[in-house]
Amino acid sequence: MSSVMITENRQIVLPEEICEKLGVTIGDEVIFVEKDGEIVLKTSMISALRKVQEAFAGEAERLGLKDIDDVVAMIKEVRKEIADEKAQNKGTQANRQNYRSNKRLRLLGILF
Repeated sequence: MSSVMITENRQIVLPEEICEKLGVTIGDEVIFVEKDGEIVLKTSMISALRKVQEAFAGEAERLGLKDIDDVVAMIKEVRKEIADEKAQNKGTQANRQNYRSNKRLRLLGILF
């Protein structure tokens, strides 16, 4: 067990062995969590990953994903949908630009 002093600004310096166990270095963010009446120090990355894990609990079953191949197939499908949507939006933007250009030309009397 390690003990540390709290400074005037309520700061603490984590002992090197604690930093090593947590896998944190200078500039990393940590969080304090109350658990069963105790305050626990955690890396924010681990906490964030656990929240994501909890949020997605049961989603694989709901989506019918049984193994890694199903997950990879779903990711490919989503990426294709995004690429198709981007391509469609580019076409729509090009049509809008052509319309605006033609409208300007009509206003100038160049295009009938």
